[in-house]
Amino acid sequence: MDKKYLVWGIIIVLVLVVSGYVYYSSQTPKDGIKLEFSSSECTGPNDLFEDEITKTEWVDDTTLEATAHVIINCCNEIGKGNYEIINNKIILKFEDIGKDECDCICDSDLTYTFSDIDKKDYQFELQSIK
Repeated sequence: MDKKYLVWGIIIVLVLVVSGYVYYSSQTPKDGIKLEFSSSECTGPNDLFEDEITKTEWVDDTTLEATAHVIINCCNEIGKGNYEIINNKIILKFEDIGKDECDCICDSDLTYTFSDIDKKDYQFELQSIK
């Protein structure tokens, strides 16, 4: 009976180790690019009336900064930022968290700072994730 518990114990440990490795692998960027994301608090009304990328610039040969202006429901909040690169297009993603329950809008600025990225001419797209 002790051998049975030992086998089950080994199986459980192996499952935990493998699942931890799979989780870690899914959280680590495959391409080596690092992203720092930040968002501003609600800035109130602005001259911009739609989501748009307002600026992209190379800080140095491996660091790229992109800023965007977004409009969300004032009861919502900005969550995590993420990205996807397809060929030479970088899709800037942000979480718009909430249920759009209020009858007002809020402007927010997003900053995406990429480090260890190849210096190329990228096209950009902005995408809200609900």
